[in-house]
Amino acid sequence: MYLLTAPTLEPVTVSDAKFAARVDGSHWDVPIAGMIAAARQVAEHETGQRLMLQTWRHELEDWPAADDLLPELRPSAVAVSYWSAGSAWASLAAEAYVWSPAGPALWSIALAPAIGTSWPALGEVAIGPRVRIDVTSGSAGFTAPPAAVQFIKALVALMVADPTLTAQDVLAANAYLRHMLDPIRIYR
Repeated sequence: MYLLTAPTLEPVTVSDAKFAARVDGSHWDVPIAGMIAAARQVAEHETGQRLMLQTWRHELEDWPAADDLLPELRPSAVAVSYWSAGSAWASLAAEAYVWSPAGPALWSIALAPAIGTSWPALGEVAIGPRVRIDVTSGSAGFTAPPAAVQFIKALVALMVADPTLTAQDVLAANAYLRHMLDPIRIYR
């Protein structure tokens, strides 16, 4: 799976991050915007949640069985396309399939043909995927949990203090920092 559509908004604004890092000046805007995105990605990895609206693509060689679970936490939309017998990508109508969050913490989705239908025939390819499943998840606005917002501000402030360090370097050097995310962490 890979990121198809990145978030267009971040849970923390550049001005809020600059205030938390106690820096001023427009020359910080671009680097801090990148630091915010990196900190959000770390928070998403640490918690197992998508904080902002984004779309991920799963590519498969064949149609999934109804008991094949695709990893994605709390999806809000699913779109399916397939390599058709006409040797082109075709979108599958939404009424031709059903999907549902699955697993004990809803961290996967199950996908199956709608009742009374079956998956369409797939076209031949020498190598590569024949089924694409685009899954949208995350929050559509500035509704990230407060723990995530505070974590992002703290991580950005520490990255500003030493711009030679990556987000992962700062996290490794400040082991306590990841515990700020414990209230929203999903344990698998």
